[in-house]
Amino acid sequence: MERQATLIDYEKILDGQGRRLVFFGRQAGLAGMIDTLGLLGSASPWRGLKNPFSAIRQTIGYASLVEAKEAIQKVGWEIHKQGLDASLVPLVFAFTGYGHVSQGAKEIFDLLPFEEVAPARVKDLFKKSHYSTKKSINGL
Repeated sequence: MERQATLIDYEKILDGQGRRLVFFGRQAGLAGMIDTLGLLGSASPWRGLKNPFSAIRQTIGYASLVEAKEAIQKVGWEIHKQGLDASLVPLVFAFTGYGHVSQGAKEIFDLLPFEEVAPARVKDLFKKSHYSTKKSINGL
């Protein structure tokens, strides 16, 4: 409060023995990925870009996870058929963990067309322009 901080890292709340007291689960990953994709869509119009992600609402705007997943699947199909604006590719996502949050995020991401690329190869994608407008990249 004294520092007027607006970000709290709840995962660093520890007990007297240094053990974590707060954990995030799969739901945090699900909601986080849905919101991230939605933000990608909402930020594009001001940049003059139209992209399929603009059809995704914030997580709170869906009545159920099933409804949200259906919306993501529709976006995936649109990407498969029409591709993404060239200014958005390569669109690279990296999942750095295997915990519950990462699993939830990956569950949503898996509804989109993508190509898995080893981290060492991601740099080459940019150099050689060997990427598709119809897939995002999972930089493992």
